[in-house]
Amino acid sequence: MAFANALSQVEGLEPCYTIRGSAVAWNDWYRCTGYRLPTSAEWEVAARGGQDTFWAGGGRFELVNGKIDVVPDPCELGNVGNEGRSKEYTRLGFGEVDWSNCDDGYTGLAPVGTYLPNGYGLYDMTGNAGEWVWDWYTEHAGTQVDLMGPEHGTYRLRRGGGFTCTSYESLISFRSAKTPDSVGFATGIRLVRTQP
Repeated sequence: MAFANALSQVEGLEPCYTIRGSAVAWNDWYRCTGYRLPTSAEWEVAARGGQDTFWAGGGRFELVNGKIDVVPDPCELGNVGNEGRSKEYTRLGFGEVDWSNCDDGYTGLAPVGTYLPNGYGLYDMTGNAGEWVWDWYTEHAGTQVDLMGPEHGTYRLRRGGGFTCTSYESLISFRSAKTPDSVGFATGIRLVRTQP
């Protein structure tokens, strides 16, 4: 959020957040036209790219050779469940991890644009790095009327999964939550702006 404010100031835009210690307020909500984190609902609409699929860019149930299967395979849609990372974790003594066995040649982050974009032309909405969104975590996301989520909480949401996540954890509908001060090598941001 501090980065979003700094980028807004560099480009002569209104900063969207007031930050006091660990307390953050979103100024003027959607009326602010500077850079900000998307809400979870905005992130999901962007990730779907105008399609009703499991992962950004694809993933539907289809009948293949007499069996119901997910097409295309999530390994083709994003940097998820890296087989190379699984082997590295095993070598380092972390034990067996339930991965998707995707082998894209990367043991970590893939370069942006390695996979096909979704229907809106957005890259890496599935996998690579989980993305922070504005919302605080709540167990009842499906019953929320307020698309801004709860006003307070302990955990903030991340969406999209990362290269360390299974294909299930990279589903568009999957939400993970961490404390706001959490850092990780598979967590990032995707900034948005309200159209003036």
